[in-house]
Amino acid sequence: MNTKRSSLFFVMVILAGVAVSAAAQSGDNFSIAKSAISNGGDSSSGGDYTVKASLGQAFATEASSGGSFNTRSGFWPDGGIVVVSGQLWTSQGRGIRRGPIRFTDPQGNYFVAHPGVNGQYRFNSLIPNTAYMVTIQNTRFQFPPQSFTFSDNAANLTIMALP
Repeated sequence: MNTKRSSLFFVMVILAGVAVSAAAQSGDNFSIAKSAISNGGDSSSGGDYTVKASLGQAFATEASSGGSFNTRSGFWPDGGIVVVSGQLWTSQGRGIRRGPIRFTDPQGNYFVAHPGVNGQYRFNSLIPNTAYMVTIQNTRFQFPPQSFTFSDNAANLTIMALP
């Protein structure tokens, strides 16, 4: 009799855990439409954010966005991502701190960086071998239209304002 009670208790605990897990996938202003239980993976963190990744996602073409965040799950072309960093300069070679830098791909997806001290900027997740149009919004300086394609990481990419 005790074995039956123990088994019943065990099954009830498992079912309660599944119910709590399902309830935790939505709330306030968000919901998780799909989830995957996959093998392996790794995590990456910086600042207040942590991203946990896994292998073998069945919905590899899904894209998610909200507010100023966007993400694309799955498998990226050409083996990964490209990191691009550099400086935003005046025509006299001084750093420009203000004005977001926007890299836009042919599909209209964009990545934004805000220059820091001395005009330094960094893009951590560009897609390799993709042509990006570069636009910079700044009230004091004008920038010529430019296009860049990166097959590998690039450091010290200087973008200079018109004189």
